Amino acid sequence: MYNNIVDIYNRYPVEVSHAQGIYLYTSTGNKILDFSSGISVVSLGHNNQELNSALIQQTNKIWYSSNVVHNSIQNRVADLLTKHTFADNVFFCSSGLEANEAAIKFARKYGMQNDQRYEIISFDNSFHGRSMACISASGLGHVKKDYPPLLPGFKVIPVNDFELLSRTITNNTVAIMVEAIQSEGGINVIETEFLYRIYQICQEKDILLILDEVQTGFCRTGTLFIYEQFNIIPDIITIAKAMGNGFPVGGCLVNKKIANLLSPGCHGSTYGGNQLAMSVTAKVLEIMLRDSFLINVNNMSKILHKRLLSIRNHHPKFIKNIKGLGMLLGIEFTDTVKITSLLDILLLECNLLLTKTAHPNTIRITPSLIINASHIDEFAISLEKGINIYQNRM
Repeated sequence: MYNNIVDIYNRYPVEVSHAQGIYLYTSTGNKILDFSSGISVVSLGHNNQELNSALIQQTNKIWYSSNVVHNSIQNRVADLLTKHTFADNVFFCSSGLEANEAAIKFARKYGMQNDQRYEIISFDNSFHGRSMACISASGLGHVKKDYPPLLPGFKVIPVNDFELLSRTITNNTVAIMVEAIQSEGGINVIETEFLYRIYQICQEKDILLILDEVQTGFCRTGTLFIYEQFNIIPDIITIAKAMGNGFPVGGCLVNKKIANLLSPGCHGSTYGGNQLAMSVTAKVLEIMLRDSFLINVNNMSKILHKRLLSIRNHHPKFIKNIKGLGMLLGIEFTDTVKITSLLDILLLECNLLLTKTAHPNTIRITPSLIINASHIDEFAISLEKGINIYQNRM
C-alpha cells in the first residue's frame, strides 16, 4: 500500500481515517471495534476530548523549549507521579525503549560506584525494546537473532525458578530486570512468590530491582502500577505507552538511591518532558486518579474475564487458557489454530481488531480502559463469530 516506507511491520490491508472512543473508522466506511487500543496505548479511548483540549491549549502557548530551561508542566507531572508511587524523582523521555535504556544506564552507573558491578539479570520471554541494549536484556530470541554480537553483561534465565536465580547472582550482579506480566512474551503473569523473593534478595544483596511497567502501568491491571499488587518496592520503574494515550512519552520512576547518582550531562533525552507531552500526561493522570476510574476498570475487568472464560468453555478444542490480570489479558489457543488466519477473519469479516503476542498461539486482549458492559458484549459476539467462521473453514 505504501511502497516508499521501510517494510518492517505486518500491516492489515486497512486504512484508518479517524477514530472515536473505542472505534476505528476506515477510509472505506467500516467501523472497527478496537480491543487492542494500540497495544495498551490508547487507554482513555481515541479522540478523547479532555486530552484534545489539554493539547490544543498547550499548542497555543509553547510546544518545546528543551531542558535547558525550567518547565512547570513537567514539574506538575513529576509531582503527581511521585505523590502516588514509591518514587522520589522522575526522568522523562519519549518511549518505553528510551525508558529501559535509561534504566540500564542508571543501573550500570550505580554498579560502577558500588564495587564495579555491571551484570543485569533478566528472563526468558521478556521484551524490553529493540535497541541493542534492550534486545540484549530481552528474552525473546527472534528480536535478537539477526544482530550479533549482543552487548555483554546480561544474563537471561528462565522465569519463576528462584534457585536458578540465586545461583546466577554473582559479585558482579547490579540489577534484576523483570516484567510482572510478560505481555509480548505471551501474557505470562509472574508467580507472586517469585517476584517477592526477587525483591527480598535485591534488598539483601544491594541489587537494584528494575520493573518494566511499559505495558502494565497506568491502571491497565487494576492499580495505577502493577507493583502495588505484589507487595514490593522497586528501585526503578520504566513507563510509557498509556502515559500519553498515543502521544510519544515515557519515563523512569526512581528512588533517591538512583536519583542521587545522576547529575547534568550523565544522560538526557532531546524531547523528554516537552510541554506538549507533559500537558497530555498531566491530563491522563488527572483522569486516571479520579475515584471512579479504577472502580470502572476493575468492574469491567471482572466482566471481561468472565466472558472470556465462557467463550473458552464454548470452544474447548480451540481455546486452551485465559491468561493475564485486569485488562491485560490473553487467549491462548491450541496448536491447531493458525493465529494470523483467525486475526484476519476477526478484523476483515467481524470488524474486531486484536493483536497477537510473540507466543505463537496467544492473542492479546487490551481494550481501552473506558469500556462498558455493552462494549464487552459486542466484543464477545464478534469474537465468537470469528471463531465459528474459522472453525467452519478448517
